[in-house]
Amino acid sequence: MKQHPDYISPEELDRDIRHVIMATAGILGTLYHFPKSMRDEFLGVDLPEEDWPGLYANWPADHLWQDMPIEQHPLTNVLRDARAYAFQDGEWPDKQGLEEVWHEIAPIADHLPRTDVNGLPTPARRSLGSFSPLPNDPPEMKREVGRLRRVIDMFEARWDLDRGNWLTIAQIAILSGLGEETVRTTINKEGLRTAPRESGGRGRADEGKAAEINGLSNAEARDFLSRRRGFIPSRDSGAELPAAMAKRILVEGSGPFPERLRRLLAARGLTPAELAEAAGTPPDWTDAIVAGATTEARIDDLVRLASALDCAPGRFAALAVEHLVT
Repeated sequence: MKQHPDYISPEELDRDIRHVIMATAGILGTLYHFPKSMRDEFLGVDLPEEDWPGLYANWPADHLWQDMPIEQHPLTNVLRDARAYAFQDGEWPDKQGLEEVWHEIAPIADHLPRTDVNGLPTPARRSLGSFSPLPNDPPEMKREVGRLRRVIDMFEARWDLDRGNWLTIAQIAILSGLGEETVRTTINKEGLRTAPRESGGRGRADEGKAAEINGLSNAEARDFLSRRRGFIPSRDSGAELPAAMAKRILVEGSGPFPERLRRLLAARGLTPAELAEAAGTPPDWTDAIVAGATTEARIDDLVRLASALDCAPGRFAALAVEHLVT
């Protein structure tokens, strides 16, 4: 099964949940009254007093915390459901259950400790801050954004995509598995236009930065993502009907008409020759329409192309003629 380039496994998620629970315990133990009875109940393990200082100075040996019952903490199931839906991996709640996850993920995102009591970054970090990884540190410790934060960001981006909301460039980058600068460059090359927020979406800002106000409409974000190898479509959204696809790409999309037509053919898996055969139109003329070359505006044949592509004939012909006469 195809996996997202930034895939996070259930085992990695649980390990990181333990990490932030331990970081929280370390903060409580250092800054507040946190007697052994409360500590053991919070962690779900009986740690000897001699091992306790290690919990917030140096992480304890694996055998001291691998059996920690993280399921006793409500955040665990929320993050597990968020990860499954974000990466379309395994099982996740129904629509109503996902809406509950969406409401519960916000306080988790806002209040998980981003550093431990020593200032070292946790998996909930948005940045490494002043922390400088050592050459021998594991690759994950060198990532600017921690795994738990990436799960949350991916969940919210997919939620916005599936609910028809506007998406930020950062959200499109997360879903596609590309860097933000790569997304911006590709959007410009493909003739898409970014626009201010239209509806919905959280579009969280990084620390110290203003919230991003520009992005793509849902239709254009879907169009862009459909052509990215790293993007994993949502399983529960079902296959897009041909008429809906034609409306999304040809009518609601941006860019010159021939470019949108070529996107639609790619999404439908058709070549110009196959389109001509399906529509019963002259192959050379169809090639010219698809290529954007100068040719005759043959209304009857444009209507045949529209019918073959499940597009509204009047709208399709109008778009084609507008391009041909300008």
